[in-house]
Amino acid sequence: RDIPITTLADDTSDTLTSSDGNFEYQIILNDRGKTYGEITKYLENDSSIVLPAEIDGCKIVGVSCSVKAAKNVTISEGIEYISGLFYTKSDVVVNLPSTLKYICKRTFYYTDIKSINFPEGLQAIAEEAFYGVNFTNTNITLPESLEYLEYKAFTSCDITSVSIGSKTQIGIS
Repeated sequence: RDIPITTLADDTSDTLTSSDGNFEYQIILNDRGKTYGEITKYLENDSSIVLPAEIDGCKIVGVSCSVKAAKNVTISEGIEYISGLFYTKSDVVVNLPSTLKYICKRTFYYTDIKSINFPEGLQAIAEEAFYGVNFTNTNITLPESLEYLEYKAFTSCDITSVSIGSKTQIGIS
């Protein structure tokens, strides 16, 4: 079963730069006339960052950018999905919001994760979302709310165990 998420941004959307100059984002108008945004690029090189749920009055629901130098990343409440976020070999601390529903394919590709929380409310983790990740804590506990754990979500990781809820469906390739 495929995870029911696609990123909002596409090649036809205009890319805007936030007024503080830290982010590039795209605004999408849905069929009900509501606008949402997706962060598409982080323009700074800070070791500690907060990815906001609002930029210049636009509600941000997704993050699809790389934060290569980060050692501490907080994703704000209101963000619903993350995609293509990390490609770092530093020991990163990741703070995920309770509003997060989806972790998309290869979000944490070959990242060294010192600490990460899997919030209750998380619904799906995509195939290869944690491909090649080195976890400091090698025993992973996923929330009861997790509905889908896609095939190979933790491929090539140095984990000892993954605990899942009784209702979690595991994808089979």
